[in-house]
Amino acid sequence: MGKPSLQADNRFSQQNLTLWAVVLAGWLVSLGLFFSQPSLLGLTTAAGEPASRFADLLQILLLDQVAAGMTAHGRLEFGVLDRWPMALGVCAWLATTAGIGWPLLAASSLSLLVNRLERLVLAILVGAAVVSSVTLLVGLAGGLGSRWPLFIAIAMLAAAAGCFNAWLRRRPPPPQQAKEPQRKSTAEPNLPRGQLGVWLWRLLQVATGSTAALTLLGCLMPPWEFDVVEYHLQAPKEFALNGVIGFVPHNIYANMPLGAEMHSLAAMTLVGGADGWWWGGLIGKAITGGFSLLAALLLGSFLARRLGRWSGWVGAALLLATPGNAHVTMAGLIDMVLAAYVLAATVATTLLWPKLRRGTALGSDGLLIGLLAGGGAACKYPGLLFAVFPIAIVVCLAL
Repeated sequence: MGKPSLQADNRFSQQNLTLWAVVLAGWLVSLGLFFSQPSLLGLTTAAGEPASRFADLLQILLLDQVAAGMTAHGRLEFGVLDRWPMALGVCAWLATTAGIGWPLLAASSLSLLVNRLERLVLAILVGAAVVSSVTLLVGLAGGLGSRWPLFIAIAMLAAAAGCFNAWLRRRPPPPQQAKEPQRKSTAEPNLPRGQLGVWLWRLLQVATGSTAALTLLGCLMPPWEFDVVEYHLQAPKEFALNGVIGFVPHNIYANMPLGAEMHSLAAMTLVGGADGWWWGGLIGKAITGGFSLLAALLLGSFLARRLGRWSGWVGAALLLATPGNAHVTMAGLIDMVLAAYVLAATVATTLLWPKLRRGTALGSDGLLIGLLAGGGAACKYPGLLFAVFPIAIVVCLAL
């Protein structure tokens, strides 16, 4: 065959330039539309009308103004240490849910198909779904008047999980469940090369880590969004003050699925005291926002194993930096809790698909998929559409 002609090469280059021009134009148009919307910070013009998001951008670029705004221009002290009690509460809750979910994950085939980071995230999500259900049962039984019924229930759950985990460690694996040799990932590191590539790689890591840190700090701030104040935290507050979970006639949203809000209710109950609903609500809001970080870790790790580390870091960064995701996460809305469970159920089903097709999947595999998909449905009704129905159809097709 003859060599490609110079005319063909020029035509190919023109097509590439045209494609990139279209992509750049589309990006600029979408960026302009985004910044033309009302301010996310609630800024107004001199006439009292909502300012555009260009004003937000100017505020962010003026670092001295940002620093001054954090202290109300000197009228308040710069407070960081007062966030530590909430951060410690979140860490304790995540550690508890991880300990409860770990043996359930270890008993399934999925634990052999994921790396350590994915195993930890999935264990937290599974344990959180279980603890949320236990909190619901204790609340329906009227055991929220004191912290002890819920504390004893969670302690017994943790002790049972510890015993089950110890039994799993002592139990010799059956031949068909012996650990399969880990296959090396076929994904290329796909890292950019050259000095510029090294700087881009470092910039991506710093930007992703900074975005995660800012997200966490935003989650630790007091609630301000209407739905969070009047629904996502108000319903747990009323249950905690009444000591029981029941029908709420004056707040219809309190009678809808509240799987994510059970963590706030548990925190309010365990903190206890006259101000327990407030401090527990702050911890619960931070726990809710933390699911976004869990989703980013799971997505990044899964993509890194399949497509390379660059793709994994980019995927995690995009999930955290998307304006809508950042807003609902730091505001305390529960959309990213649903997203985390949908993602986890999808990842689990994808990895277990070959075993489901061959009929070698365990009963614990089905339980795990059901807990993850059900955890999404317990958060919001769309969880049935986004998690339960698709996963059920996929499992039926595999079987």
